[in-house]
Amino acid sequence: MRMRRSLASVLVFGVLAMACTDPPSSAGAGTGPLGVTSASPEPGSSPGSASAEPDPRIPRDPAVLARELESVWTARRIAVDAWVRSGGASTWPPPVDLELLVLREQSIYRSLATLHRLAERVLARVPPRLAAEARANVRAGAALYEHASPLRRVPELRTRAPEPADVLLGYFEEAQERFGVEWEVLAAAMLIETRMGRVVSRSSAGAQGPMQFLPAT
Repeated sequence: MRMRRSLASVLVFGVLAMACTDPPSSAGAGTGPLGVTSASPEPGSSPGSASAEPDPRIPRDPAVLARELESVWTARRIAVDAWVRSGGASTWPPPVDLELLVLREQSIYRSLATLHRLAERVLARVPPRLAAEARANVRAGAALYEHASPLRRVPELRTRAPEPADVLLGYFEEAQERFGVEWEVLAAAMLIETRMGRVVSRSSAGAQGPMQFLPAT
C-alpha cells in the first residue's frame, strides 16, 4: 500500500509539474512517435533538444488509439521515474519529452471523455495493467463535462505564470498537515480550477482565487 501511494504521489507531482510549464513552441515540421510533432531547435539549444508539440489529431480507430494510449502511458511512467531520479523539481524545467507525453495523454483522455462509443471500444482493448486507471480517468472526465453547460457570457480570462511545482508542493503539504486533506486532493482541485494558479480572473459564477471559491464561502 505504501509503495502504491508513493508511486501515485510521484505521478501526481509529474502532472502538477507539467501544468506549471508553458506549452512548447508550435513551430516545426514532421510527426514523430507517440503523436508528437517535431520542431526546429531553439537558438543556442543542443542537438536533440528541439521544441515540439503534441499532434492534435486523435485516431478514431479503437485498436490504433488503444495502442497509442498504452505506449504513451508506459513512456510517461518511465520518463517521470527518470526525471525524479535525476533530481525532479530541482532540475527545473522538466524535460520536454516528459511534458509532451503528459500533454498527449491528457489529449487522449479528453477525447475519450466526450466520445463515449469510441471510449468503450478503446478501453476494451487496453491491457489489464492500464485498464483500471484508464477507465477512472475517462469516467472522471465525462463527469466533469456533464456538469459543464454553455456560457451565455464568456468572462474575461486573465492568466499569469504559475508558481514552480516544488513551491506549490510545499503549500499543499503544509495544508495537508494543518487541515488533514491529502495534498494530492488539493493539487487536483487547483489543477482543475485554475491550472495551478495560471488563471487569475474570476469564473462566470464569480468564484475567485487559486481554488476558485465563491466570496460567500
